Amino acid sequence: MGGTYDYMHSGHKVLLGCALLIATEHITLGITSNKMLGKKKNNSAIQCFQKRRESVHTYMTYFDPSVELNLVQIEDPVGPAKDQPFDVIIVTPETYSGGEYVNKVRKENGFSELGIVVADLVQDPKANKEAGASVKNDEKISSSGIREYIMTKIDNSSEKMEYLRDQWHELFKDLNIEATEFRDYWFDRVREKYVESWRYYHTLNHVYQLLKIIDEEK
Repeated sequence: MGGTYDYMHSGHKVLLGCALLIATEHITLGITSNKMLGKKKNNSAIQCFQKRRESVHTYMTYFDPSVELNLVQIEDPVGPAKDQPFDVIIVTPETYSGGEYVNKVRKENGFSELGIVVADLVQDPKANKEAGASVKNDEKISSSGIREYIMTKIDNSSEKMEYLRDQWHELFKDLNIEATEFRDYWFDRVREKYVESWRYYHTLNHVYQLLKIIDEEK
């Protein structure tokens, strides 16, 4: 199984829980690299790979610590599923065609097809839906919806978000800290604090405005 796992939500937990209920010994899970996510909506708000990996690992080990986990970064849509001796692949209704594509690639490479298990989508609590009805893509809880909310905290401006990220990077350069994974991880952690729902004044946009004033005074 694979995915972005940006801002861990209940839909992710259903998918991961399904995998843990099925697996008896081992799960390999591919997490997309940030390079693969450039075309996603509001991509400037996407969490770094390290933060997304941590969220997946924390949830899965809490759910069932007995299952061996192999969390890998993937640079293409198929990842290790193209030629590894797996048994099943877990998808959602919207990614079912991706599971079929994985089997097509495996067959071309001389490997057996995987069983496809479908985990249902989770409805966004804000969606007006009758109980028992199937959940459509535009009614599901999603990371894209969370990113859309985050961007409202900075005037829906990807330029402002990238400016904040650049300023964070400059801070680490000034401190002679070269650990980019550590840098990116803590940018995400700090950003999460400034988009909390109870904040009204001290938001990302406020931080942006202060940094711009400092820039102008240099």
